[in-house]
Amino acid sequence: MCRYVVAEVDGVKVLDFTVSDADGKDAMPSRLETDIHYYKDVEYNGIKASLLLYYSHRSYGKDIKKSFKEFPKQCEEWNKQIVALKFKN
Repeated sequence: MCRYVVAEVDGVKVLDFTVSDADGKDAMPSRLETDIHYYKDVEYNGIKASLLLYYSHRSYGKDIKKSFKEFPKQCEEWNKQIVALKFKN
């Protein structure tokens, strides 16, 4: 399974994706991972650069069912928190 969302807000690019090892519609995975990748163009001491920040959350075994229920809300909150970050050049 793979689900992803790509967004850009105020010059910040965010890639949010969830992957698992489930191989069918009704299959229960043994692991589930959600990642949020944050990209922002910055300038530091007059040099153009890219700021990269990654957040990853994984669930295994018996925690999978609980994670499936909670992940959509958690992902939304993680995205809000990452986009709200303020970095100084």
